[in-house]
Amino acid sequence: MNKKFISVILILCVSIIALITIVGCETADSNANPASDFEYLIGQENITITKYIGNVKDVVIPSKIEGKSVTEFSSETFQGIDWITSVTIPDSVTTIGGGAFYDCSSLTSVTIPNSVTTIGELAFISCSSLTSVMIPNSVTTIGGGAFNGCTSLTSVTIPDSVTTIEWGMFYGCTSLTSVMIPNSVTTIGEGAFDGCSSLTSVTIPDSVTMIDELAFINCSSLSDETRARILQINPNAEF
Repeated sequence: MNKKFISVILILCVSIIALITIVGCETADSNANPASDFEYLIGQENITITKYIGNVKDVVIPSKIEGKSVTEFSSETFQGIDWITSVTIPDSVTTIGGGAFYDCSSLTSVTIPNSVTTIGELAFISCSSLTSVMIPNSVTTIGGGAFNGCTSLTSVTIPDSVTTIEWGMFYGCTSLTSVMIPNSVTTIGEGAFDGCSSLTSVTIPDSVTMIDELAFINCSSLSDETRARILQINPNAEF
């Protein structure tokens, strides 16, 4: 076997390995929407998506665009797009911008990965078809009014990494029936559950030391036990 033949074999082997690597990389994100479905800003090391311009109802955000990680999408990314039904967020994203899903009235499902640490103010406001949300333990900050007007929301998982239920977080969530507040929470802000007319049960741990007097206003279905617990912390609370 001559040296020329051996060289050819080596080149073929290297080419095959490279091809397998490329195919593997593409497959890992193969279900994602193409970069052309988004407007985005290119940073030194990351990508911020600013607008969805595609036409697919079930959106899968890519983890990388132009070789850089997608770490954030801004306040107007899906704003007013009332026909998308689901969004899958990759585990490269750390921040969901304020109002990012504002008035996405057909959105029924959103997958939030463990990489996300911040959900901005009014992030899901008026997502009236959203029925449930599981917020991972990586999230430490959920902005005020984040789920304002999510009238179909029946269940939500609040992680024990959150310390404050901000103002108006669940304002007008008329289908929400019960909430378990984790031991990490110390404060429930103004109007946090205002207008949650179907809310009957709220588990409030000993860690909660402050409840705004309007936190549970217009919650007409609260059980006597829940009302007593709220009044124990704030005797001026209104219902």
